[in-house]
Amino acid sequence: MNNVEARLSIIKDSYTSDHQVLFSSYVTSRFSLTFEGLKIKYKDVEAVIKKIMETSPNIKRFDFPISIFYDFYVLESKDCFITLHSYDNKKKVEINYYFHTYEESQEIFNIIKSFEDKDDELFVSIASFFYDSNKQIKATESIKVLEDFNYNSLNYYPFLETEEMFRQFMISDSNILLFCGRPGVGKSKLGDAFMKYLLVNSDVNDCVSLKDSIITEDIDEETSMEIEIQSQEYEGIKVAYVKNEEILAQDLFWNTLKEEEYNLVFLDDLDYALLPRSQQLSSGVELDKNKFISNLLSFTDGIFNTTTVKTKFIITTNREVKDIDTAVLRKGRTFDILQLRELENIEALSIWNSSGLSEEMFVEKFKHGNVLQSDLGSTIYEELKAKEKNVQLNPYVKEDGISLYNNYKNPKKLGL
Repeated sequence: MNNVEARLSIIKDSYTSDHQVLFSSYVTSRFSLTFEGLKIKYKDVEAVIKKIMETSPNIKRFDFPISIFYDFYVLESKDCFITLHSYDNKKKVEINYYFHTYEESQEIFNIIKSFEDKDDELFVSIASFFYDSNKQIKATESIKVLEDFNYNSLNYYPFLETEEMFRQFMISDSNILLFCGRPGVGKSKLGDAFMKYLLVNSDVNDCVSLKDSIITEDIDEETSMEIEIQSQEYEGIKVAYVKNEEILAQDLFWNTLKEEEYNLVFLDDLDYALLPRSQQLSSGVELDKNKFISNLLSFTDGIFNTTTVKTKFIITTNREVKDIDTAVLRKGRTFDILQLRELENIEALSIWNSSGLSEEMFVEKFKHGNVLQSDLGSTIYEELKAKEKNVQLNPYVKEDGISLYNNYKNPKKLGL
């Protein structure tokens, strides 16, 4: 067979800038192999560059501080070409490494991998279900990484060992964890904390699914052979979030839960849907409620299929336990039922002090009674923001009866 010289052509289309074309032409004319898309944290960039330059003394460094949001670095020698560019407001750096042979690239590659940023590997994917204007069930997807959960402090639950509770919930055969309590005691935030627990304590392999088989053909002069390839895709910690109780009666929603195999289904603020089932169906609302509870019981018992028993449910409600259908509360199906309470004044003060705010300010704002977690958290946030901007927050209401906020801090009990 005659030797055929292969050349790589660089083609410019309407989506590719001139400098990208020139750069691609430059590196492909010099190097035949590349590792692209390696990621590190921005704080580690100098350490990575230092180690690479110690390993290869012939490398020269060139810095291009493009803006306050973006830096670009180049490490170059006759044996390799390395680009490092920051992104995400200088929080992270992507590295592209061009070289001649895998053997000579191993040491530098290992240096970069030792600093690898793994935050992007694990994430929570939240599908929030809602009705559109045509009463069709839709879902929007949002992504949370570990950094997005930093604001959520477990100090607001001094009556719980949350990490131990979540650990036992995960290894339990029970599927439901129920949070009861008045608005503002942190029920939804505790559900958010469970998402963080899943993120911290899960491995990438726990969240990888086999995608559809891809059939490829390898054809030569004598035979045709089909090869089946199964590709794997990381889907994140999958969470379904629902706040609309009407959706829970729809078969489409439960079929979606079966197909998608969510790690967590978060049913937030269920009040009417948890009431005991009625034997006399007097309205469509009653029928929907009965249908929801039947679906929930079947799903958590694994009647739909064996994979559903792996899905955990967190349910929050303002109802008292005595108002909830007893079948939902059955031990073995429900891991625990927690009645969350307000913070005692001394507990709230401890959280306040840990934020670096003065005790005098706390006494002025909260006196001596119990404190709602939501009130404490929002006040701390406002005070820290004011402190950051170096401004003083002063009362803006001059007369009693003008601000009606306190009238709504103690809502009446829910009716039927």
